[in-house]
Amino acid sequence: RIVLITPADAMNTNAANALLKTLEEPSGGAYLILINDQVNRLPATIASRCQKITFAQPDKAARFALIADDAMRAKTFKAFTLALDVGSDRIKLMADLSKSESIIILDYILSFLSDLLKTQLAIDAENVLNQDYIDTFSKLKTRTSIAQNAQLMNYVQQQRSAICHGINFNKQLLLESIIARWGQ
Repeated sequence: RIVLITPADAMNTNAANALLKTLEEPSGGAYLILINDQVNRLPATIASRCQKITFAQPDKAARFALIADDAMRAKTFKAFTLALDVGSDRIKLMADLSKSESIIILDYILSFLSDLLKTQLAIDAENVLNQDYIDTFSKLKTRTSIAQNAQLMNYVQQQRSAICHGINFNKQLLLESIIARWGQ
């Protein structure tokens, strides 16, 4: 038997305690795989009982290849680009996105904002993850402020963290809140 727990740091206290009991008294032939990108957020009692395997971050070309064909990424970026247009129906733009997993959408939004900030701060274009959107970021860099984008990025990161800690948001309202802040 193989059990995959991802993201492992999203467990609530009861789940973590149950896992700890399982780790203390393992059954034969079972493998528990905990996937986590922030090892310090995993309870120390659990982390100390696990074998840690660190995977290197893929190089830039591999990262780009992973995201280039993603239709949800394209929809998210299109929604954010169109939301700045006067008269755009922001609620309709977000309705389609709300059908996907919240964390994935928030990660795309964070990626979008990060690359836009890099463009606004004139950081080398090589450091932009979404290379296929460099022209879009160049067009948008004067339509939004650095401070506004940094505040929105902070807000999205807070919402992502809350979801990882088990808070159950209404996706549609969450996305509408983000897009309303974006268009201010």
